[in-house]
Amino acid sequence: MLKRALIIRSASFQQLDRNLPEIQQQMPGYVFDLLTHEHGVKLAEKYEGINKIIPYSYKQSFNRKLKVNGLPSKPYDAVIYVVTNMTGVGFWNVLQFAFTIPANHYIQCNMHTELKTMTKAQFYKGVFFKWMQRFISLITTGLCSILVIPYLFFKFFQIRSELSEE
Repeated sequence: MLKRALIIRSASFQQLDRNLPEIQQQMPGYVFDLLTHEHGVKLAEKYEGINKIIPYSYKQSFNRKLKVNGLPSKPYDAVIYVVTNMTGVGFWNVLQFAFTIPANHYIQCNMHTELKTMTKAQFYKGVFFKWMQRFISLITTGLCSILVIPYLFFKFFQIRSELSEE
């Protein structure tokens, strides 16, 4: 039985030209659908081995809050999101969006076509640590403000009194 995978085109077509044949080679037995912005549908028609091209009908970047029409109701075996660097940094919105599509596996494909599987547990761990960083930053900023603001007022009045004595 053939497995189904959805490729989210979040990189240039030039990169996808390099990545797609290698993805297909590394994942034999898969039928691939491709999700791309509407302006890329015509360009995507050139690819061999793409079962279905699904247009992302929004002009802005991939967003987890926006629903995509045309996705099948049955979960994919894999959702592959393509990134234009080695680590995926800068593609947080695409990762979040990918996890809104029901699938058994989520795979990041970097610029060298290294496929790295991410589990939902790893995703939620990342979300947790991202929120913890924000919380710690907020607390640290608040504590620093408690110390720095009174000092600045003290220095302001000290300078003001020195200037008024002259």
